[in-house]
Amino acid sequence: MKTFLLGTADGIWTAEDSRCERIALEGERVTTLAASPEPGALYAVTAGGRIYKSRDDGNQWEKQFEARPGERFMSLAVSPHPPYPVYAGTWPADVFRAPDGERWERVETFRKTEGSKYWCFPPPPHDPRLVSFAFHPEDPDILYATVEMGGVMKSRDGGESWKPMTDDVNRDTHVVIMHPDDPDTLYVSTGFASSYRPGVYWTRDGGESWEYRYRDMHPMYTWRMCIDPVRPEVLHVVAYPYAPGDWHVPTGTGGDLLRTEDGGETWTHPHRGVHLPTVNYLPKIMPDPEAPGGVILSISPYLRPSANPKDELPHKYFNVDGMISPSVDPRSQKGRIIRSGSDGKTWEVLHDGLPPFLDLLLLN
Repeated sequence: MKTFLLGTADGIWTAEDSRCERIALEGERVTTLAASPEPGALYAVTAGGRIYKSRDDGNQWEKQFEARPGERFMSLAVSPHPPYPVYAGTWPADVFRAPDGERWERVETFRKTEGSKYWCFPPPPHDPRLVSFAFHPEDPDILYATVEMGGVMKSRDGGESWKPMTDDVNRDTHVVIMHPDDPDTLYVSTGFASSYRPGVYWTRDGGESWEYRYRDMHPMYTWRMCIDPVRPEVLHVVAYPYAPGDWHVPTGTGGDLLRTEDGGETWTHPHRGVHLPTVNYLPKIMPDPEAPGGVILSISPYLRPSANPKDELPHKYFNVDGMISPSVDPRSQKGRIIRSGSDGKTWEVLHDGLPPFLDLLLLN
């Protein structure tokens, strides 16, 4: 049985076999987890602006860094290149970096990127947020970051300086991923806050130009995305019919999983009518390391932000744990981890009855 770590609104939990228990950071809202190529090294960031590191596969955690009041961590990623520098993104959008995985620093130049004064997030107070990172597999100096709403940013010097790469693409960018065999080919998922069509775009020249790869597909608000390292023509993306501010409606989020086997030329809904769309949120998808073409996905009630940037929603939309959950079905108040097979036709529940979570990390 696979072992997973969960980042929840109340610490880090482990799910293994039929057991699920909290193991660390009680009371912390853990937004993102990441593993380093360095043996045993794991990282966690919190909505409260703290970064933690474990050196023993999650058994013990130490606080490494704390940001300024009002800065919430939204993303975290570890470079595949020694000495495995770590990057973290915040809301409001900023970049923090630990070049050796130990000592953290703010990358002061990031907010000086060309066009940064126009970055914004649609709901008040309109502060942009940094959502994801992607690393070149061969060149340690090249990496990408996405700003919602600002676009895809590229660095050619290990994060010291950045250049916007999305003049001809939707700038409401969410997740950027890189082709494992062709680093100049990247995909990015996008949302509604742009004059360009929402959906998935790709570039085949390192971000210099982009092409829409989501024609005639619905839902259109695309978010989580992953590419298979063995079969890179297979991608999965999570999409919703509306933006998060409306996920409290009586029908729920309407989240759906889409699959392409030709690099985005055509897409299918592999489990529509069986298990999806869902009233809940899909916080993480990842390639199944044991089944090329397969994907592991998670389903969880949507957890309310620690500070709601929108006007306060009526209290009736939240349960006692602060989750946005329109369903009165108690089963929908739990998280699940699911495996979808290599052909996209089979479906297996790996874990059920989990606490609602914001991120998921596979340990083995």
